[in-house]
Amino acid sequence: MSIAIRVFVFIPQGSILERLMNFAASVPDFRRCDKGNIRHRLNDIIILMILGRTCGHVGRSDIIAFGKYNLRACLKIRF
Repeated sequence: MSIAIRVFVFIPQGSILERLMNFAASVPDFRRCDKGNIRHRLNDIIILMILGRTCGHVGRSDIIAFGKYNLRACLKIRF
């Protein structure tokens, strides 16, 4: 018998995180969507870049390492 545990993260309406997520979702994605070679959604990339820069990570490799290190936390809030 397995028990599934769900974690719900409370994001208050009108919070900065919600506004950032709405902003990232509003940016049009002009990549080649019809070729099937897109691994990550554009709004996920934008949020990761904003959070990485906010935490002091400057370069591409620093932001990628930040995303890998905080992957579980990012998946909990599902940005």
